[in-house]
Amino acid sequence: MRRISLGSARGQTTTEWLMIAGTLTAIVLFLNQVMPGALKDFVRGLAWGIRTVAP
Repeated sequence: MRRISLGSARGQTTTEWLMIAGTLTAIVLFLNQVMPGALKDFVRGLAWGIRTVAP
């Protein structure tokens, strides 16, 4: 029986992508607890910058 592989020889597997996503989520949650005011200002500034570039 042949085993189905979700990742290629050159790329990341599904497990690696889930680990990356979990790590990024943990970092965002940590930063949100440590400095919510600065993160809020950063996200608003980022949204404003994207909004001004979009037509």
